[in-house]
Amino acid sequence: MDEPGSPALLFDNSNMTAGELRLGVHTSQQEGPPLVTLRAKRALSNGDPMSILLLVLAGPWTLLVAWKLSTEGPKRFSELRRGIAGISSKVLVDRLRLLEHEQLVARNVEDSVPPGVTYHATQRLQELAPILRSLSELAKKWYADEAAHAHANGKAGAAAEEVVTS
Repeated sequence: MDEPGSPALLFDNSNMTAGELRLGVHTSQQEGPPLVTLRAKRALSNGDPMSILLLVLAGPWTLLVAWKLSTEGPKRFSELRRGIAGISSKVLVDRLRLLEHEQLVARNVEDSVPPGVTYHATQRLQELAPILRSLSELAKKWYADEAAHAHANGKAGAAAEEVVTS
């Protein structure tokens, strides 16, 4: 058993949706959700850089939050929350903390009352932006083709219903 306050690898599956796994190092003094830390990533990936990167980016909503900030510029929390349909505040906070921890997103606190907080893409996220743009183009190609094919066959409503119910 770890000593109180010492880091421990944590696999926390409480309050999660199916398929979601939060990994990280947690100490008794820490508050908030655990983050995928370097120690946890290395333990799970055997130090392979690609495995580490995929572990960071593969979390629910992570790529979408990164995409929004890399393409739309700095955003306040509320703007991000409104711009990403279906994401909860708790999950958005968790994803922003992870991206900030991994130096993909920076948090700027403005000296005002109440303090304004904006999030923006760092140089590291800008390096990832071309890959995100390629994924966006591929998604448009794949899913625009599916929608056009379903519409041409008069099955647009059935295709949408199938996606929602699956």
